[in-house]
Amino acid sequence: GPGWRRLVRTELAPAHPGRSGRRTALASFVHVTDLHLVDVQSPLRYEYLRAETASAWRPQEALSVAGVVSLIERVNALPGGPATGAPLTFVMTTGDNTDNNSRLELDWFLTAMSGGRITPNSGDPRRYEGVQDSGLALYWQPGSALRDADKRLGFPRIDGFLDAAIRTVHSPGLRMPWYSTVGNHDSLPGGCYAPGDPFFTAVATGDRKLETLPADRAAQVWKAVRKGLDPRGEDFKELLRSQAKKARHVTPDPRRAPFTRTEYLRAHLDPAHTGPGPHGHGYTADHLDDGRLHYTFPVADDVLGISLDTTDPAGHYTGSVGAEQFAWLRRTLRENERGGARHVLVFSHHTSATMDNTRPDP
Repeated sequence: GPGWRRLVRTELAPAHPGRSGRRTALASFVHVTDLHLVDVQSPLRYEYLRAETASAWRPQEALSVAGVVSLIERVNALPGGPATGAPLTFVMTTGDNTDNNSRLELDWFLTAMSGGRITPNSGDPRRYEGVQDSGLALYWQPGSALRDADKRLGFPRIDGFLDAAIRTVHSPGLRMPWYSTVGNHDSLPGGCYAPGDPFFTAVATGDRKLETLPADRAAQVWKAVRKGLDPRGEDFKELLRSQAKKARHVTPDPRRAPFTRTEYLRAHLDPAHTGPGPHGHGYTADHLDDGRLHYTFPVADDVLGISLDTTDPAGHYTGSVGAEQFAWLRRTLRENERGGARHVLVFSHHTSATMDNTRPDP
């Protein structure tokens, strides 16, 4: 269908007539965000909260890898910017590249962006083991005659859907340089819990997957997640322990383990994932020394790019910028004013409206 209508933004200044005849293109690039390449079979996922929020599970999630490959093919086919026709020079992806802070998802993301073969399956190599073959009416059961909630809304029965969803695909990789900005689902287990807890690693790599919850427990958990009442996941851990006997047995997979900040950087710096460049996609070996995930990069001759890390490692899915990073940002902008680019673009995963996490950034 048609693309979204372009809008003239007048919040900061009025729009003058004849603008289109006076324009000079400074830069033309592609912006993608929230790819959420997701291992839909991971035991650490909380799809059972779908009863409370549609964002906990979506029927198309099993196709995330195939969808991103299709997106990359489309980007590669673009002749130039839609407004000016100027050649596209890079792609920026602004976070939540992965869904569940999983090593396997990170490998899928980097392989898709740089090019290569991906088998979007985990656990049992022969078959799918997740909520879409659970027989639960809460989820779309594509290969079943069950009249589930989604079929009542018009979703079809598609025999062989799940076999196709875990089939190996080949990504051509992007044909232009790309940069990576980090999001909360990249840094935090579940996108909201403070990292580094061995309990979450044990659940993610284990053989039990919880797929359903009593309505009152689901409402309680979602309230805690939404309001950030359990940033370290203590209540969530107790829930998983108490429901362990009701969880489904699945094939364990060590590749599902959450990745650390250092592992995230090393994966980006792996020569196998360089693709069209730049090497590290914004990150350098210096980032490994201090663990920071913010950086600058040249957008064009007269444009500086800044990528921020707005995830708070203290927990919760809303964003913030720690004092050290904020001081770096101010210093970078001031230094640029004294002889740098005339224009600056700042990229971040969180928007201004969601940058309201007040927990102290450790």
